[in-house]
Amino acid sequence: MKTIKQYLIIALAIAYISISFLSCSENTENIEMEEQNDNTTKVYVAGTRSIDQFTSIAEMWVNNSHSDISSNNSFGLASSVYVSDEDVYVAGYESNSDNTLNIATVWKNGIATKLTDGSKNSTSTSVFVENNNVYVAGDETENIGFKARLWMNGVMTDLSEGIQSRARSVFVKKGDVYLAGWQNLNAQFRAVVWENGVATRLTDGTKFATAYDVHVDGEDVYVGGTEYNNNIDKTSVAKIWKNGNEIILTDGTNNAIVTDVLVFENDVYAAGWEAVGNASETVATIWKNGVPTRLTDGTKNARANSIFIHENDIYVAGNEIGENSDTAKVWKNGVETSLTDGINFGRAFSVFVK
Repeated sequence: MKTIKQYLIIALAIAYISISFLSCSENTENIEMEEQNDNTTKVYVAGTRSIDQFTSIAEMWVNNSHSDISSNNSFGLASSVYVSDEDVYVAGYESNSDNTLNIATVWKNGIATKLTDGSKNSTSTSVFVENNNVYVAGDETENIGFKARLWMNGVMTDLSEGIQSRARSVFVKKGDVYLAGWQNLNAQFRAVVWENGVATRLTDGTKFATAYDVHVDGEDVYVGGTEYNNNIDKTSVAKIWKNGNEIILTDGTNNAIVTDVLVFENDVYAAGWEAVGNASETVATIWKNGVPTRLTDGTKNARANSIFIHENDIYVAGNEIGENSDTAKVWKNGVETSLTDGINFGRAFSVFVK
């Protein structure tokens, strides 16, 4: 017959084993939850949103929730986002204290760094990171007007050659630095791509043209932009240049623009917009190997500004113009999510997924 003492020992042993088992189970669940959180896809979107009737600020959204990066709610805009390892970089601009000048700015994990001294108007439009080097494309205004700039780790390179110009996009591969934008020579706007500081004009200047984005795949350089069909109609034609050779995406009947281009598994994607109907409505559009897919129905003006592909899912950032204001949006495989409420102004310019 077991004594009371023996029963107590057995009971305590059972209790210890039960607690240990529960503790292990909880730890296992916590580890699984942590791993699940670590593996969660994060969608980063850069843009702008209004905080009052007069002020729109630089903004970033992570998984549809806004993350304030603005300094003291200064007027500004976030135009590009890039994620390297665990660091999040954003390029854009903020105004000075009296709102008289914009200052090109890059944020790292929400901490702002001014790229200029603020004595002249400047903006930054694109950011790219390779081997811990941070490259930013943008411009600064001087007596001739806009001057294309590249900043590498905060050190500026003048790309303008004394010509009015803007750099809209930067892409780096194996240390080679590519930028896309435009030059205005003798009142003729040309789409331009720079490689390691050397400009190549993609158009001859007889028709207005500009480049908005550059992407490098292998040895091939892709540039997205637009060029007028002629100088009479002045209809913008959506185009991609591959190694300097143009690929025409629209027929010139209605205005259309490519704002972003990328290559994924040998397929060429572009994002932008095209006018439809009576040509007053614009639809957010993506092209895959030249075939368009409309993200909106044309009942409201809309634009696609950026495209990113992650694990075969297609993400697009853009905006739609409603009755009251612009709404910042992101589409995943064609399904839209609004980032702002449609009452207060909002636009999304760049998306990065990791």
